[in-house]
Amino acid sequence: AMLRFDMTEYQNEEDIERLIGSTRTNEPGILTSKMRSSPYSVILLDEFEKSNDKVKNLFLQILDEGFFSDYLGQKINMRNTMIVATSNAGAQLIWDMIEKNIDPSLMERQIIDHIQKERVMSPELLNRFDAVIVFRPLDDQARKEIARLMLERLAARLKKQNMTLKITDELCATVAKGGYDPTFGARPMQRFIQDKIEKIISEKIIRGEIKPGSEFSLSSET
Repeated sequence: AMLRFDMTEYQNEEDIERLIGSTRTNEPGILTSKMRSSPYSVILLDEFEKSNDKVKNLFLQILDEGFFSDYLGQKINMRNTMIVATSNAGAQLIWDMIEKNIDPSLMERQIIDHIQKERVMSPELLNRFDAVIVFRPLDDQARKEIARLMLERLAARLKKQNMTLKITDELCATVAKGGYDPTFGARPMQRFIQDKIEKIISEKIIRGEIKPGSEFSLSSET
C-alpha cells in the first residue's frame, strides 16, 4: 500500500492543515485519514525539499517518535509505516561532479554538507532517515531501458486495436536520445513519444500504411 504525496502542494505554512486536519473547517487531514485506514503503508514524499518548514518539522517528529498529533490532539501512530522522501537538492553539485568525472556516491558527505549549508534540509531532519542515497544521472543503457518500457505501454494500446508495434533497439535508442533532458531526466521521453512516435503512427494509419492485423516497426528515418 503506497501513498504518494506531491510535496510541492505543501509549500505554505497553512498547508499543514491539509495533512493533520483543521479546527477551522473541522475536517481531518489527508495524512490523518490515510494513516487511520492504512497504518501499514509506504509513504512517498515526492520533492520533499519544496515543502514548508512547518511540514518538514511534522515529519521530523514522525521520523523521531513514530507518531504525530492531529488537529484534535489525538495521536496518530505511524510506527508501522515506511517513509521514502525524494529530492532534487544538490542536483547541480552532482552534475558538476559528473562533468569532472567524480563519482557522486563517493562524495556523499560533501553533497549532504551542501544541502545543509544551503538550508534545504536541517541536519536534524536528515539524521532521522536510516539512509541517504545519492543517485547518478541516467546512463545511456538505462535511458534505453526506460524508453522500451514506455514504448511497451504504447504497443499494448495498439494491440487492443489489433495492431502490433515491433519495438526495436533502434527505436528505443531514438526515443532515449530525442526524449532525454539532463535537467528533467527521463520524464520528457513520454512527451517525445506522444509528439513524435504516436503522430507518425497516426499518420500511417490514416494513409492506410498500417492496417488492423498488421505488424509494423519504425526506424530513425521514418
